[in-house]
Amino acid sequence: MEDTQIDLNLTDFIPVDYIPDLEEKMSAYRAVAAAKSPEELQQIAADGGDRYGVIPQPAQQLLLVMELKQMAKKLGFSRIKPENKQHVVLETPMEEPAWSLLAASLPDNLRARFVYSPGKVTVRGLGVFKAEQQLQSLLEALRKIQGAIRETV
Repeated sequence: MEDTQIDLNLTDFIPVDYIPDLEEKMSAYRAVAAAKSPEELQQIAADGGDRYGVIPQPAQQLLLVMELKQMAKKLGFSRIKPENKQHVVLETPMEEPAWSLLAASLPDNLRARFVYSPGKVTVRGLGVFKAEQQLQSLLEALRKIQGAIRETV
């Protein structure tokens, strides 16, 4: 599967006043794009904090979006996007039995909001929140799913 596409309305970039040198900034973007795990992203954040100081909000968002992309890809989601200003959709080629296994690891209050239909999982009501809250909610849910998968393996 190709990289998961995230289409939430987020401000995720490295500000010019954080890393003013263009070559260093491009190197930082390459490092973030090449990271293969949340641990690698945490190390990039730690290195950036040591080298450039406190990481600004847009750069923190960038790291969180990359973590979401990594998890979503591993779990079989190809795209995450808003739908009708009320919902967020996770596009996926997975079949309903596979989704049911993943959804079983969600707490009841979250599981009721995730609705499977062929080709997608709709997160009901998530679209009414700010993009940053959507990101945090999706990260929380996918972390729970991924954690449950690790426990069963």
